Amino acid sequence: MTILKQRIYTRRLPTSFQLLDHSIDNIEQMLKRPAFDRDKRATLLSRPFKTITQFKYDLMVLAITTAEETVRCHTKIIVDEKKKLVDTAHGQVSLPKPLVELMNTVAARQSNILQRHELILKQKLSVFDDAPIHILPSSPITEAASSLSSKQLSFFTNGPKYIAPCQNRFSYQPVDIIINKEYENIIQCFKIGLSDNCVSTSDQRAKYFFADIEHLLRRLYTTPLPHKLQIRAQYEQRMIRSIQHGLRQSAVVIRKIDKSKGFHLGSADDYHRKALEYMQKTNAYEEISSAHLYFIPKPYKVNTPLRPIVSSIQAAATGVSHFLDKIIRPLYDRVAKPTTFSNDIDFVRQLEQFRDEGRLLPTTLFITFDVTDLYTMIPRDRTLAALGCFLDRYSTEDKISDMTIDTIMKMARLVINTNCFAFENKYYRQIRGGAMGSPLTMTLANIYIAAKKDENIRITQSMSTTVEFLDVLVTSDRGQLKTTVYHKPAAEPYILPYLSEHPRHINCNIAKGALIRATRLCSDVQDFDTERLCIELTLLLNGYPLKFINYHFKQFFQQHNAMSLLEQLDKKIYQGLHKTSLAQLSRRERQKNKRILNYEDSLKQPHQGPRDWNKKMITVHFTFESGPMLQFKLELRRLWEKYYLYKGSPMNNVCLQIGTLTDKSLSQLFIKKKPPKRKLNNVISEEASTTITNMIS
Repeated sequence: MTILKQRIYTRRLPTSFQLLDHSIDNIEQMLKRPAFDRDKRATLLSRPFKTITQFKYDLMVLAITTAEETVRCHTKIIVDEKKKLVDTAHGQVSLPKPLVELMNTVAARQSNILQRHELILKQKLSVFDDAPIHILPSSPITEAASSLSSKQLSFFTNGPKYIAPCQNRFSYQPVDIIINKEYENIIQCFKIGLSDNCVSTSDQRAKYFFADIEHLLRRLYTTPLPHKLQIRAQYEQRMIRSIQHGLRQSAVVIRKIDKSKGFHLGSADDYHRKALEYMQKTNAYEEISSAHLYFIPKPYKVNTPLRPIVSSIQAAATGVSHFLDKIIRPLYDRVAKPTTFSNDIDFVRQLEQFRDEGRLLPTTLFITFDVTDLYTMIPRDRTLAALGCFLDRYSTEDKISDMTIDTIMKMARLVINTNCFAFENKYYRQIRGGAMGSPLTMTLANIYIAAKKDENIRITQSMSTTVEFLDVLVTSDRGQLKTTVYHKPAAEPYILPYLSEHPRHINCNIAKGALIRATRLCSDVQDFDTERLCIELTLLLNGYPLKFINYHFKQFFQQHNAMSLLEQLDKKIYQGLHKTSLAQLSRRERQKNKRILNYEDSLKQPHQGPRDWNKKMITVHFTFESGPMLQFKLELRRLWEKYYLYKGSPMNNVCLQIGTLTDKSLSQLFIKKKPPKRKLNNVISEEASTTITNMIS
């Protein structure tokens, strides 16, 4: 079993699996014929590879599941046989000496077998390093011919979130500029924190402290990388630059897949055609003469449709949109709480409550509704009218957070009327619906859907005893509720790779978080065990060492007093774990409840003046990097303690929180969504300027 898991970790499968790779030889020969279009050939070639990879993965899951069940059966046999031996003593307080000697002999033999097994295992694992790679956690969906080599394409398997190591070491910027920029960011945080606590930032102590920080940064940034890390970082930087060069030479658009964790390579002409088709279909945009628009593909659907995203981070009314969403959403959350599922965990919790109340019958059917193109189909005037009615009904003295309804409505109209963006060297304005990417759009859409019935909005419904909803598979088997984690057919076993340039605690949280989610969503111990194995194999495929996984899995079960679940699938113990985990609120639920609570407190005691931030905490961020910079956090804390945590210091009761920033991910390095800067200079259209002027006056 350990060997099988190690094969997943090293991505080297048994030799027999190579036969599957040759099953598509005929297809490859057929696709070499000149009759095929280059883009169509690339599309057809990528599909068999993904299909075979998934089949290999499924076979390995089956083999490991069988091996684990075999171990459980043998363990049970051993326990039963030992119990029979003890029973032969007929309840004697002290077991007969011959029986004790026999049991000790069996235990010694068992220990010898395990030690020999470990030795053989190490010998077998040592030969994996030279074997060819047979399986990958993710692979890009290719629907366009490009000049990228197979090695370059395989680099995309690291996924959009992957961060290559030590990017600053290979930057075109001089190291002095990088160090100075890092130094200025850190020092600014300390200066603010010291000033807030009435401590000088220009005395001798502060000067020595700041100088030592600069010396620390310079020493760590100029210390050579370990040889192995240097080779890896250099290789990956060369690979990234060669891919960027190849993408510039090809008419290929690369995007992150919608609701997935992989890359999609498509034809630029095909993207442009589908984007224009979407605009014409929804009739929600008109050309004007600056946010920007981009689309993300849905390759798991027929003909790879696109989802429009308006990137409005620097758009004219983005700040207003954030502000309105901040004051309206708590009110909406409060009103809609009885009829809303916060997330998949809340969904399962309420389903089980529904069952426990005796309302789940053998004849119960589940119905789900899916709204097509919701954000672009809601009519603007009627949406604003619905917002006005909502605020009139639920506001206090015609105000929300000390703002009049009239002012809120003017600002909402401003946000909707300034959804302008650049796309393919042209300017557009959205004339129907709201921009997907604007913070306020989701809140407005929810308010409108709850208040209005609109024939133009297409709703697809499905009804069955088994449904998929919020990544949960729900089944009612003659009144018996069963829930488990739902994996989309196109989903790949990808998570953040272990070697990505992220702090190690993130990898630990990924393993722990996945197990907690499984215990909450899986109502049956068998389904939980299946999901536990899925999590384990996903971690292995993404480079997480088996020792790391075993440690954190064991720690999780120890913390929840459920160690026996690793050996025997005890339903009673699991039900206790499931109920305890499900009763705990997730982070999203806590945030939502906090928003509602803050809103209710503001009704009781209207807040006057700006809120004070926590002056007893200094938060400093630095750019995380492998190699010598791993010591920075510890060294910085030592400097802080040396200069400011002395007897009688005013900073003794101030907490220093050191966080991390990350370098650019593959998504940021490869995906170009933004038009040239000159196209975005005029970010506010004439109508938007007029609207703002009218609102101010």
